[in-house]
Parts: sequence; structure tokens; C-alpha cells
Amino acid sequence: MRSDHDPAADFSRYQTYNFVLQPGKDKLGSRRLTRQFAIAIADEMQKRGYRREWYYPDLLVNFAARLESSEAAAGNVVTYEYYDYRYYGAWPGYAHAEEEIEMVEYPPGTVNVDLIDRSRMQLVWEGVAFGELPGGRERDRAAITQAIDEIFGQFPFRAGER
Repeated sequence: MRSDHDPAADFSRYQTYNFVLQPGKDKLGSRRLTRQFAIAIADEMQKRGYRREWYYPDLLVNFAARLESSEAAAGNVVTYEYYDYRYYGAWPGYAHAEEEIEMVEYPPGTVNVDLIDRSRMQLVWEGVAFGELPGGRERDRAAITQAIDEIFGQFPFRAGER
């Protein structure tokens, strides 16, 4: 589990959010899974006072997950370009800047949540849970909710507060 944020971002000015049109690189394989992730994330954002704004939100939410692959089924770590789903920039000094890391290893079941400043199209916070989701039929709403809850346990901000 890890999280990081842009130290120069003024989180007190963020009060609204919405999701990017097509979250994540893998599209999670099904509408049902995408919807379960979105519901869990929306619940966490609302707990922190953020309102969903359909047209001009302060923050955009993107999420991705590496749920399974043929290698994952065998219990191996999967190497791939996990962050190639991002089309927005990160802050200066970001630990995983594109020029620093091209390939990273993430175990199956890894989930990533990004919060993006919509006006600048810049990443301002990310949270990652490594290998938290079980594969196959064991993955359900409760497991997704728990993984998202753990990720947002690392999010220290509330809407409109410093």
C-alpha cells in the first residue's frame, strides 16, 4: 500500500469530482467491475465531503487494476507498463515519472486510484493497493470495497479544508 500527492497542490480548493470517461488501461474487463469500483470510490469521496459534479468538477478520478492474466493464474508477478493508461502529467519530482520508469512489476490484484486537477490536467494524488484483490470468483463487491477503503485510508484530505 502506498500513496503520494503533489506537495504544491492546494487541496482546500477541491470540492467536486467526477470520473474520467473511460477509467483505466484494462477497462477492468467488464462493466460490472468498473461500476463496483466507481461505487466504492464515490462512497469514499463523499465520506470526505466531495460532491459529484457532472460538468466541471475540480477533480477527475481515474482508476485501474491489474486483476489477472494467464501469468497471474500461475501466481507469477506480471511485468507490464502499468501507467500507460495515464494521459495527464504528474508533478515535478513524482517518484514514477515516465522518464524514470518504463516497466514496473505489479502483482495481480493491484489497484490504483488517481485524482487529477481537471483545470491543469495534472495528477495531484495517487493511491495504490498491491495485490489486494483475489482473482476469479473470489473477487466481489466486498473485496473491492475493502481495497478502495484501504487506499483512501491513505488520503489525508477533506473537501475545502487545508
